[in-house]
Amino acid sequence: MNDEYKPFSERRGRTQPKLPQREAMDEDLRTGLWNAFYESFPPVIYDFASSNSVYKNIHRYFLKKSLNKYCDNHVKENNEAVEQIFLSEEWHRVLDLVEYVVRTRDNNSFVDKCNSVFKNENSAYRIIAGGFVAEITSEQEIVEIETALKIPYASAKGHLEKALTLFLGRENPDYENSAKESISAVESIAKEITGEHGGTLGQLISKLDLHDAFAKGLKHLYGFASDAHGIRHSESGEPLPLDQDTARFMLVTCSAFVNYIIARNPKIQPD
Repeated sequence: MNDEYKPFSERRGRTQPKLPQREAMDEDLRTGLWNAFYESFPPVIYDFASSNSVYKNIHRYFLKKSLNKYCDNHVKENNEAVEQIFLSEEWHRVLDLVEYVVRTRDNNSFVDKCNSVFKNENSAYRIIAGGFVAEITSEQEIVEIETALKIPYASAKGHLEKALTLFLGRENPDYENSAKESISAVESIAKEITGEHGGTLGQLISKLDLHDAFAKGLKHLYGFASDAHGIRHSESGEPLPLDQDTARFMLVTCSAFVNYIIARNPKIQPD
């Protein structure tokens, strides 16, 4: 079904459109994710008995239950145990399970199905590059981050991966250090492009092929990050408290700048 499809009753104003689902999951969203899992990993008896069974690994590594409680030949029971996580557990545990499966299984179909469900049910979450489940504010933000995470420059990519990991930390997200890693990714790509690995981003901006407006914007962003009351050199003064919105802005904006710098400076290719 087309992702933009809206039911007749909603188009005619007879029913209200579904509100965005953030830190919550209704029955439709839960069922959709379970169906995505069921279709991607259909329960068959030989898979249940396999040492690499997705069901057995969920039992052992995700639920952390003893293997003597797992029955290789009991397809129905093992299938229902996973189903109950999707349908009954807290919303964040469901996302934990989705992320666990994505990061331990190479199954693009499952990712695509889950993202389709997230979108159709107006969920605030998407699976993005690297197998992370992330909260989004727009599809374009995800595109910028995913594009940047696929660049062939190892250092800049590493900073962005770390920024994303720190930002998404469920128990204790580290927004300050996430923002530091984001701006470090821009500095790293500037060094790679210019070949001047000893310079700072502030020194290298003028040596990049950038539109004046973008160069000025990048200077302001770097200035914020390097200010005595900013985030990057906070040892020189009291750091500005960083909240989730600021860290997200830094992650998305720096990802976009990394992509833009590479696009405007194609002459030098990575080793």
